Amino acid sequence: MRVLHVSSDYTPGGATRYLLTLLSQPVFSGADVTVACPMGGGLAHAVERLGIPLVTFQRGDRSFDAGLVLQLARLISSRRFDVVHSHASASSRLAARLTGCRNIVVTRHTLGGDLPRNPIRRAFTSIAQVSLASRFIAISRAISRRLLDEGVPGSRIETIYNGVDIPLIEREALVLDVRPDIDSMVRDSTVRDSTVRDSTVRGASPIIGTLGRLSPEKGHEFLVRAFADVLTEFPGAALVIVGQGGERDKLARLAGELGIAERVLFTGYRENSSAYLKAFDVFAMPSLSEGLGLAMLEAMTLRKPVIASNTGGIPEVIEDGANGLLVPPADAVALSRGIASLLKNPSLSANLAAAGRKTVEERFSARTMAERTLSVYHRLLERGER
Repeated sequence: MRVLHVSSDYTPGGATRYLLTLLSQPVFSGADVTVACPMGGGLAHAVERLGIPLVTFQRGDRSFDAGLVLQLARLISSRRFDVVHSHASASSRLAARLTGCRNIVVTRHTLGGDLPRNPIRRAFTSIAQVSLASRFIAISRAISRRLLDEGVPGSRIETIYNGVDIPLIEREALVLDVRPDIDSMVRDSTVRDSTVRDSTVRGASPIIGTLGRLSPEKGHEFLVRAFADVLTEFPGAALVIVGQGGERDKLARLAGELGIAERVLFTGYRENSSAYLKAFDVFAMPSLSEGLGLAMLEAMTLRKPVIASNTGGIPEVIEDGANGLLVPPADAVALSRGIASLLKNPSLSANLAAAGRKTVEERFSARTMAERTLSVYHRLLERGER
């Protein structure tokens, strides 16, 4: 079985981590897999290290590009892939259909924006969705419901939760000790990029941290505002934001306006994000919209207490007060109170963290994710479905 995975992501994020975890599972060893992705990005480098055949293209972080359609069509036609699996790449879906590939799988990682109000545009969106995919993999029930709202038939939707490779996350977390030392890290009065060497970032508490692409829907603005309130009770605290994206400068300015710049560290993209998750005392996911929350699952794997927005697929993972805390999205006050409650109550934090780890073990296995994904491929090939 020849499978082509195509991702348009240049800036690494949850979808990148999902794909790498999926392809590193032993059950995929029997498939002939190739990955196509933007040249020079984090995904390309990681795929090379896994030893998976790689095809790169210059265009990145754009779902559709006419030139890329032609490039991918030539690739699919020449190598005669049995399955084309698309991740945020409309170009690959169109290319596959143009070459006559009958088995096009799309993993939907995000909820997307508002649905078109115009009924004609909405109908067109539905037709485009259905005509360019044989199956949709939704990483949460929330995304599955969204696909139904977009007009995708339920028979074409498979809900397969993101999975976590627990041994891998634990190994990665031990590679580096990167726990930030506030005294050595935040002496300047400006928000710092993490140009400080990893070996110098050590040992302080309490640390509130988050991991994710710096984009508006991730809600980092509300975490920064919440952290300003947290500092009134915990003046020694630090906020560590791991990830890169277009919101970085805006968030840095906000931290400066709030007078907390010296307590906030933007690390940029970190390949070994697990080492940073291990350093956190509290993991916060302040998303305004979230398909599921892979970084949240990884933090729970490392037994970190989690506070997250009650939105999208997050409440499919977190039961408020049982294995984490849920707060309304875009509510900096509720977020700051929740963070403070975790810092004030070590026993509560420990209990939530232990329950969170159990949740991951029982419901979010990388092996199960990979097995169910392969099952989608096999069923398409056996039935010859379009």
